[in-house]
Amino acid sequence: MRAGGRINILGLLTIFGIAAAIFWGVTFGPFYLERFDVQDVVTTAANLVATGQLSEEQAKDWVVNKLEYIGTHYETNDDGVEVEKGGLGVTAEDVSASTDSGSTTIAVRYSRVVLLRPTKDRTVEQFFVSKTQKVGR
Repeated sequence: MRAGGRINILGLLTIFGIAAAIFWGVTFGPFYLERFDVQDVVTTAANLVATGQLSEEQAKDWVVNKLEYIGTHYETNDDGVEVEKGGLGVTAEDVSASTDSGSTTIAVRYSRVVLLRPTKDRTVEQFFVSKTQKVGR
C-alpha cells in the first residue's frame, strides 16, 4: 500500500502471480514429478534392451509391469461408476520399442486426469510421452 491508502498494482499482480504458481504446483505438480519415475523406467528398459538382457517384446511387458506401481488412474467398473485404481493404466499398445542399427528407442504414451480443486467435477486430461534412445549392444 502506498502512503495515501492507494493500492500498488504491481504488488497486487505479484501476489496474484504467487497464488497462481502455488495453485499450479499443488494441482499439476505431482503429475509432472511422476513423469520422472516413468522416465526412469523407460531408460532402464532401453538399457536392458541395448545390453541384450531383454528383447523388445520383453521390454514392453517389463515397462507395463513396472508402471503398475506408479501413480493412479480411473476405470469404469461394471456398475458404470468411475473408480480410482493403482498404476498408470498403461497397456502394451501404449509402449513402443524399436532397434535400428544398434540404437534402441522405447516410448510410453499415457494420460492423466487432473481434478481442478475449486470445482467439484471439472477435470483436465494431461497427455505425456516419455521416450529414451540408447546406443549400443
